[in-house]
Amino acid sequence: MKTKSILENWRHFLKEGKQKKLKLVFLIGPPSIGKSYWLENHASQYGIIDPYIISMDDVTEAVGDKHGYDYDDMFAKPIQPGQEGYSDNQHSERFGEMIDQPLKWKTWEPKVWAGVAGATGEAMFQHQQELEQAKHSGKHVVIDMTNMNKGGRKRIIDAVDAPDHELTAVVFDWAEDIQHLKDSAHKRSMKKFRDSGKMKTIPPEAFDRMIGGYEPPTKDEGWDNIIHVPAWWK
Repeated sequence: MKTKSILENWRHFLKEGKQKKLKLVFLIGPPSIGKSYWLENHASQYGIIDPYIISMDDVTEAVGDKHGYDYDDMFAKPIQPGQEGYSDNQHSERFGEMIDQPLKWKTWEPKVWAGVAGATGEAMFQHQQELEQAKHSGKHVVIDMTNMNKGGRKRIIDAVDAPDHELTAVVFDWAEDIQHLKDSAHKRSMKKFRDSGKMKTIPPEAFDRMIGGYEPPTKDEGWDNIIHVPAWWK
């Protein structure tokens, strides 16, 4: 009986040893850098197969469809204080009345349309639910977003709350060619409009804001692995 018990323990040890540790993977880079393409075509080389993918863009589009908004509509906004033409009584037939920004961190946009704010809140709630459910998926978890600053990455790490997952950063190099990214984003937006009739525009100022505030991943964030992906157009 003792020999049988030893053999069973040994088989259990071997089985556990063969099981690969699950990963929590952050794709880090601005829009149009090729994150989704890399995930589809190269992630398997790093053992990232059939992952649980979290994409705020996908959630935004899905919630927008529900409300009759396309991606661009979900970011529609009134004229902001300090801008030419601003007034306190702006109103949109499509998006409703102008209200104060409910998201305190979005300081660059203090005024929003009520309809857009409601849809955005719904999208963020759904996104938060996905984050909380991710660690129970039994899969590698991939955060397919820009993930450009430490604070944003920490919020997601805390929300997923999966310390048993191996923390991996996939960093995309844009070779300081910001104009190329802006041009690429514009071409993709035009193609999407031709194919679906829906717009998905990444404004040039959004690139400038994200890249201006970029914080590369560092060891103090707890990364187990950092993978560097060279600029694909170089």
